[in-house]
Amino acid sequence: MTVGSDGVFVRVGDGGTGVFVRVGVGGTGVFVVVTDGFTGNVLVKASEALLEFAFARVRRVVDSKIQYRLAGLVLRDALREMRRRLEYAEYGGVPLLGVNGVVIVTHGRADAMAFKNALRAARETASSGLLSAITGIPKK
Repeated sequence: MTVGSDGVFVRVGDGGTGVFVRVGVGGTGVFVVVTDGFTGNVLVKASEALLEFAFARVRRVVDSKIQYRLAGLVLRDALREMRRRLEYAEYGGVPLLGVNGVVIVTHGRADAMAFKNALRAARETASSGLLSAITGIPKK
């Protein structure tokens, strides 16, 4: 594991296809994973599967006993909010970097809500100045 010259990026791996993590951006605790397409796709698919498994297990446990059901009722809004924040359709997609323009990569099973949010993400990315920040070319 090494820290880049900017003191922020951390490389994890054996020198092959690495994963770079940037933590604590603006005190938000946001992290960014930058990798090649195959490694990134494996990471995303594994993360999604883990989340689906975890939520299914929580649901099964909550349904198993009456006291867990009561606790589930108390925590319902918090669990729904957590699930919403982790749902891919809420974000629509992510910018594909390395192309001369704004390209948003969406989930293969994107529904209407995900597509609507992908359009929002494209609009926000286009107006954010991300492309000019990466290329050094001023925004038109």
